Amino acid sequence: MTAPNLFGKKVTAGQKTKFRAPIAELPDGTPVTVPVVVVRGVEDGPTLALSGAIHGDEYNGVAAISRLFQQLEPRDLHGTLIGVPVMNPFAYYAERRLNIFDYELQNLNRIFPGDPRGDLGQIMAHRLFTEIFGSTDYVIDYHEGGRDFMARYLIVGGGLEEDGQTFERGREMARWFGHGVPTVPTRRLHVERRPGYSGTLSGATGRQGISTIAAELGGAGRVWEEHVADAIGGTRNVMIGLGMLSGEMLRTQEQQYFCETHEWPRPTRSGLLVPTPVAELNAVVDEGELLANIVDPFGEVVEEIRAPFRSVILDTRHSAVVYPGDWTYHCGKID
Repeated sequence: MTAPNLFGKKVTAGQKTKFRAPIAELPDGTPVTVPVVVVRGVEDGPTLALSGAIHGDEYNGVAAISRLFQQLEPRDLHGTLIGVPVMNPFAYYAERRLNIFDYELQNLNRIFPGDPRGDLGQIMAHRLFTEIFGSTDYVIDYHEGGRDFMARYLIVGGGLEEDGQTFERGREMARWFGHGVPTVPTRRLHVERRPGYSGTLSGATGRQGISTIAAELGGAGRVWEEHVADAIGGTRNVMIGLGMLSGEMLRTQEQQYFCETHEWPRPTRSGLLVPTPVAELNAVVDEGELLANIVDPFGEVVEEIRAPFRSVILDTRHSAVVYPGDWTYHCGKID
C-alpha cells in the first residue's frame, strides 16, 4: 500500500500522527489551518475518513474523532483512519453554523467538492475534498442539531440511486453502526427538490463511488457524553465490519429503525412552539399524535403540529419561536 500523502505529508505503515494543515489565510497573512489526525495500521486495509464540525456549532463529532484517535494504535489496525475534527474553522471560531467570513455566508456542506478558483468557502471545500475525502474508501460525516435542535439518526445515500452498490454499502455501514440509531435515506428525488443538497459532503463522495454515512448525534450547543459514546462505538463497529479492527461489534438492546420515508411537519403560522410530553428524541409516536402546539402571545393555540405517520422522532426542536415553514420535529416513518 502506497503511503498516503496528505497536504504534502506522507504517513507510513505503523505511524500515528497529528498535524495542522493550511487551507486558507486571514487578510493579514495569518494561515488558517484544520487539525488532521491519522492512524495508519501495520497491516494493509481500507481507508476510512471522518469529518467533524462542518458546521461550527456542532461539537460531538469533534470530541468523538479526537477520542477515537487517542484510543487507536497502529498495531491493532488494518488500513488507515484519517480524521478532521474541525472542518470549518471560521464557523467554529464563531460558534455558528456558517462561515461568517465568507462573503456569501455559504453553508460549507452545500458546496462540495468545491472550486479552487471560487470564493473562500469553495476553496476550503476543494482543498479538503481533494486532499482527503475525494480519494478515501469510506466516510463517516458527523453532524448534529446545532444550537436549535437535538438529533439522533444516520443518513445514507447523499442523493444516490437506491439500488446502487455505493448506496447499499452505505446502508450496510449504517447497520454495522447500530446502537439503536435510526437510519434514513437521502433519496435522489429529495436532492432534486432541494438542489443545494447535491453539494453535501456525502453527496460529493457518493458521486465518486465512496460509501458514506452522516451521523446526526446531539445538538443544543453542547457536548453530550451519550452521543459521543454512540459515535465512537458505532464507528468502531463500522471499522470491524470493514475489517479494519478485530473483535465483536458492540450491540445494544435498542431497536434500530430503517425509515424509508421521513418528513418535517412545518407550521403555517408563527408563534411559540410548546411541545407535548410525547415529543422526545427517538420516541415512537402514532400517526396524527399531537407533538406540539403553536401559541400566540395571548395564549391562544393557533396551530397544532401532529405526526404525519407512525414515526420515530429523529430531531426535536429546542428553539421556541417559529415562523411559517420552519422545521419542527423530524419524523421517520415506521411500520
